[in-house]
Amino acid sequence: MKITNKMKTVTTLFLLAIMNLGLAQSNYLKITRSHTENDFIKYPPGTEFQLKDENDSVVFSNTSKEKSFNINKPYTLVVNPPYKTSSNTYYLKKGKVEIKSNIAYYDTQKEHNKTKKKKEDYGMYNYDAKDFTKSLSMKKTMTPSTLNPKMYNATFEFNNGIVATYNDGEMTATLNDENLKIQGYYVIYSKDGIIKLSFRPKTGETWWVFEPVEESKN
Repeated sequence: MKITNKMKTVTTLFLLAIMNLGLAQSNYLKITRSHTENDFIKYPPGTEFQLKDENDSVVFSNTSKEKSFNINKPYTLVVNPPYKTSSNTYYLKKGKVEIKSNIAYYDTQKEHNKTKKKKEDYGMYNYDAKDFTKSLSMKKTMTPSTLNPKMYNATFEFNNGIVATYNDGEMTATLNDENLKIQGYYVIYSKDGIIKLSFRPKTGETWWVFEPVEESKN
C-alpha cells in the first residue's frame, strides 16, 4: 500500500496527540496558599480543577495552555481529585496555582526502588483496627506517595460510613459523599460525633479516638 502525504500528516497528528496525553498525565497540581514556607497542597496526575474569579468566570484550569496563575485577589478553586467522587473547594486570596511536571518525582521513585532492600515494603497494604472505643472500627489502606516515595498516603474507612483520605499533605473526609469539617491534625466532625485522628505519613503510624455526640457536647 502506498503511503500518501495525507496519511503521513494524520499519523503525525495522532502521535503528537498521544505524546501530549502522556505529558498531561505526568503533570500534577500544586496549590500554594500563602507566602509562608511549605504552605502548599499537591494533587496527583489526572486531577481536574477550575479557578474562578468573583464573577464565577473560569480564569485557569487543567486544560489551560498556561502552567501557572498568581493569586493576588479573591478566587475560588474547585478541585476534583481522581481518587474521590466529590470535589474540594479552596478560597484563595494570595499564592499560586501551578501545573507542574511529575517526571522528576517518578525518577526519584525509580531510584528509591533500586536501593530499597525489601521491594514488598513499597507496595500497598492495609489493616483493620477494631479494638477502639465506642464500637467504632477502622480499616486503613496505605500506598506510597507518587510525589514523595519516602512518604505514604492512606485511606481510613470507618464502619459508620466515614471515609477519610490523606493525600500528600491534605486530609479530607466524607460521609455519604458529603464533605465533613476537619480541623487541625485531624479532628473530623460528623453527626455521630468526633473522630480525632493522627497519622504520620513518613512511618504510617496512626492513632485515633472517637467521641460520640453525647460526649463531644460535654
